[in-house]
Amino acid sequence: MFLPASEGQWRVFTFYPRIVIYDATRYNKGMIHSFRDDTTEDIFQGRNTKSARKIPSQLHRRARLMLDQLNAVIDANAMGTPPGTRLHKLSGDLNDFWSVSVNDQYRIIFRFENGHAYDVQITDYH
Repeated sequence: MFLPASEGQWRVFTFYPRIVIYDATRYNKGMIHSFRDDTTEDIFQGRNTKSARKIPSQLHRRARLMLDQLNAVIDANAMGTPPGTRLHKLSGDLNDFWSVSVNDQYRIIFRFENGHAYDVQITDYH
């Protein structure tokens, strides 16, 4: 399930054969309503700031694609495509959060309520 774009302004991302993400995030509000830190927001916005450089630069493209996908979906389960993202619900102190893997070390965590993502953050597993 994906957010429709406005007035034919689409950016297409292909993550997996036959699965295409249409990103209209630069043209409308999107599904991400808040970020937990400046690092994640700067990477999402494509800014090369001191904060964004806390995450290795070779991960920025993949992380940004995943954040664009999160900004387009209206259901947290849609983030499980492709299966390599390892979507799962967290437990313990973060029991309201979902997680998707950027790589073996980093993941994106977020809360999903009423079709919107809140408190989005790229974090180190360890």
